[in-house]
Amino acid sequence: KAWWQVGLILTTFGIATYSASLPLLTRKAFRETEQALEEWESAGVNTSPVRKMLDEGHKKWKHFNYPVAITLATQAKEKGEEHAREHGSVQRIFEHVEEKLQGYEAEGAHVGPARDLLEQAQSAHDDMDFQKAEGLADQALTKGMALESQYQAAVEKVTELRAKIAEFKEKGIN
Repeated sequence: KAWWQVGLILTTFGIATYSASLPLLTRKAFRETEQALEEWESAGVNTSPVRKMLDEGHKKWKHFNYPVAITLATQAKEKGEEHAREHGSVQRIFEHVEEKLQGYEAEGAHVGPARDLLEQAQSAHDDMDFQKAEGLADQALTKGMALESQYQAAVEKVTELRAKIAEFKEKGIN
């Protein structure tokens, strides 16, 4: 009969609705993040840092701290999306460098030192240090280009020497 009683009923109803919806929202947030993690893992993305964040969210969820759990699940998904984008970008760089190195090898150049740099880049990539991975991949490409250039210069010198030897043979010089 009093207004405060109506307000109390509405407040109680609001709290009950809010409390009932939080577990559902939390479950949905974790389900979406888990599905995304599975997709990224199948694409080869290292998701261990994201998994740690998600595990922390599960702990909060078990202690009924739904708002923090939802926040951690959402942050984990955002971080995973960022890593997936970076993973794809750096992976394309690796493929480009690998293609170039194979081409240099096909021409006869020895590109072992460039391959070593590319392996270091792959390790940095696996550790999710994308900036370092990209820098090392660029160094591998530069090193490969330098090795190929040195090889071509050596081939030119050998060709010149062969021509000079043929010239001496024509003149009868042994």
